[in-house]
Amino acid sequence: MPVDTDRMDTPAGPRPGTLSERVLAAAKWNYLGVAARVLAQFIAQIVLARLLGPVPYGMFGVCLVSVGVVSIVSEMGLGPALVQKKALAEADIRVAFTRIVAASAGLALLLALVAPLLAQFFGDPALTWPLRGIALSVVIQSFSVVPLSLLKRRLEFRTVQIAQVASYVTGFVLVGIGLALAGAGVWSLIGALGTQYLMEAVLLYRAAPHTLRPLLVAEGRALQSFAGRVLLTNLSNWVSENLDNLLVGRLLGVQALGFYSVSYNLMRTPANHMVVTLQQVLFSASARVQDDAAALGRAYLLALNLVLLVSLPTFIAAGVLSETVVVALYGQKWLAAIPLLLPLALAMPVHAAMAIAGPILWGCGMVGKELKVQFWIALLLIGAIFVSARFSLEVLAWSVFGVYLVRAVWITSVLLRVLDVPAHAALAPLRGTLPFSLAVAATLFAADHGLQMLGILAQLRLAFALTLGAALALGGGLLCIRFLVGPDLARVLLRYTNQETGSLPRWFKRYLNEQLT
Repeated sequence: MPVDTDRMDTPAGPRPGTLSERVLAAAKWNYLGVAARVLAQFIAQIVLARLLGPVPYGMFGVCLVSVGVVSIVSEMGLGPALVQKKALAEADIRVAFTRIVAASAGLALLLALVAPLLAQFFGDPALTWPLRGIALSVVIQSFSVVPLSLLKRRLEFRTVQIAQVASYVTGFVLVGIGLALAGAGVWSLIGALGTQYLMEAVLLYRAAPHTLRPLLVAEGRALQSFAGRVLLTNLSNWVSENLDNLLVGRLLGVQALGFYSVSYNLMRTPANHMVVTLQQVLFSASARVQDDAAALGRAYLLALNLVLLVSLPTFIAAGVLSETVVVALYGQKWLAAIPLLLPLALAMPVHAAMAIAGPILWGCGMVGKELKVQFWIALLLIGAIFVSARFSLEVLAWSVFGVYLVRAVWITSVLLRVLDVPAHAALAPLRGTLPFSLAVAATLFAADHGLQMLGILAQLRLAFALTLGAALALGGGLLCIRFLVGPDLARVLLRYTNQETGSLPRWFKRYLNEQLT
């Protein structure tokens, strides 16, 4: 089937409007999809964790770590390269599809063959067949890489989000919980993941069909050159973000990995949803305007302000309420996860601030700059985990927070130099957001402690904390909005409120105009 390359490379894309309007529309649909997926994941993960317990989750964590690096290598950086390349030809798409599927099949077979050795490495022979089962998901996922990249290139995130939400609900809510109720153990999670990938591949290909004719070599090396740097950067990212799970399983056992991976994923999942949405939009948009450093600088500062404004109060509060969160969501058998939640929660705003810098560097074709940082951070993480694992799982979690902090500062400083943005501009959002977040967290902690002294159940305490936290964040945020938002975000809010003629009350518009001008 021929590919309409002009449609992909026209700045206006398949929809009318300026690039800014398309970016805003893309971000809106991304966040709507994120909200739906967060709700689905919240329900599915709590139910599955209660049904399965730490050991099956630890086994699934090992499988995910193993299959994660295989997926990165098999993609070979070609997905982002399809998004970033200025002029995309049909031959580029055919080469990317052929190489990704072929590499995925070969690496999946290799994973199945070495599964007994990996199981022996983790000291659990029962891991052999789960590792072989999850290898199939690598092949299934490979069919979604190219259509997903084409949709991102066009900023058609509405379609992407619909496919991802529908596939997750089908995989984990329907199939996963169903298998868990039937007593399938770790196979509940493996079957859920495979179902999710299969449905996602079908839906994405229907939305962005492309030729399936194989082609191994195309003229020019621009696509392959960029993809190679992306691959190395993704591998370094994978080491920085997954090596802790790998080494916890190896050094402390599968049960310890179950406690760590559930705590980590509880914090990381909402953080990922928050930043992946911005990453996708920032990468696609910056690739289209990669020569305008001033515009990219403004977009970065706006995104940073927004990310810190949302993530700091959310995760600091989650960290100080760790006991209530763990007991309410997972029950008494997950008590060992309580001391892990605070350091991992504090790591998430740091991770979020770091994560929005990378896509802009990628969009500008400067993947190598991030690669250098990620390589040294991966080495630092290896050393930190080997040392901290000798003490306890809690010390290891704090060491992960420290490494995340170093990585965020380093990558942010690199981007600021590239965009010629002064450091004080990037630090400005912290002046108001950090004290506000600490005040919200202290209030919630005091209220939760009081309720705990009265013997109130953890589930009720968590419900009260969520209600009070939302009230404090919204009400206090409006009262302190002048100190919480920077000039770029203020302009966006003012433009939005002034354009909304009927949906916002007149007093609310007047208040925002007074505070933000």
